[in-house]
Amino acid sequence: MQSKLELQMGDPNENADLWEERSPITHISEAERPVLILHGVNDPLCPISQARTFRDALKSRGWVKGEDFVYHELDEQGHGSSDIKQKQHVLGILKSYLENQL
Repeated sequence: MQSKLELQMGDPNENADLWEERSPITHISEAERPVLILHGVNDPLCPISQARTFRDALKSRGWVKGEDFVYHELDEQGHGSSDIKQKQHVLGILKSYLENQL
């Protein structure tokens, strides 16, 4: 069974150039501070390992967690949520982040 991304972008092996071009990690050198990363641990579309790889790549570029970027793993969430308590939690993190940045 094809994933939603495979339906949109084709087979990852056959369209490797497209998949690489669309990957955020490909463009990490272009990232500008500050960055907020929120990622559901149970995300079936984009595994948590990809968020961790991105976070680690920022660190390897000398970015400091808490100063240059904020990283949150959302324990109960997948790729978004329809649960009101989880939405409130995410919006609380976003509100705090924006208050600190603005």
